[in-house]
Amino acid sequence: MQMARTRLLEDLHARPAIRFSKICSGFQSEVKIITENGSVLDGKNFIELLGKYAKKGQEIIVISEGKDEREALQAAMAFLKGE
Repeated sequence: MQMARTRLLEDLHARPAIRFSKICSGFQSEVKIITENGSVLDGKNFIELLGKYAKKGQEIIVISEGKDEREALQAAMAFLKGE
């Protein structure tokens, strides 16, 4: 399991949520986001991300677990940091 914390640079509303889920779906590993209020969101499910989206400035935890967990976490964090 790989884990990292970050603050969101923008809301995870429609477009960013879709882009994030596409990035995460490119990996075999599960990718989860844990929000400040304790919601656990499936990074591959953009509908779930939209339903409980995290807001700009909120600290989140990103967790990846699986065969390519390191690469999945790196890609997810690069997107969230605007890289």
